[in-house]
Amino acid sequence: MFAEQFSTVAKSSFESHVAAASALNTQALEGFAQLLDLNLKAARAGLEESTAAAQQFLSAKDPGEFFKLISAQGQPAAAKAVEWSRNLAGIASATQSSLAKTAQAQAAVRTAEAQALVEQLLKSAPAGSEQGVTLIRSAIANANASYQQINQLTEQAQQSVGQNLGKVFAQFAVPVATAEAATPGRRARK
Repeated sequence: MFAEQFSTVAKSSFESHVAAASALNTQALEGFAQLLDLNLKAARAGLEESTAAAQQFLSAKDPGEFFKLISAQGQPAAAKAVEWSRNLAGIASATQSSLAKTAQAQAAVRTAEAQALVEQLLKSAPAGSEQGVTLIRSAIANANASYQQINQLTEQAQQSVGQNLGKVFAQFAVPVATAEAATPGRRARK
């Protein structure tokens, strides 16, 4: 009887591990696809802007105009780098959050499976082993409480990192926008 129960639990655990791995791989690939899309858009825009800039450079009437055109290219490039970094951080954060949620859900399933197996085993415990059973249940309860606390701390850390990244990007965006507005001959972006 015990061998059948253990076999059933092992099979269920294996199936749930395969499902979890599949879910995690799918989420990681979705994040990679978003990153690839971001980089393709950036490369495409960069190519178009480089072509337009080259045409402007070639149409410059004198060296002074040529150097003004070159210096005017720096601020938009900095703004685009900040925007790309912001998008990258968003993709990374969303992917990491999605992976963490899936991992937490799978860990909860594993915990429930392990508890069910231990409970099944404890039902078969010999008479007089009540202290040992109580000790095992207490150890499992303490491990679960520790795991939940670690999850909460991890979520708080993720939120803190996300907020700090937002502050960093906001700090870079203001000087870039100020520099763009101060550049003569450039239109303000909206």
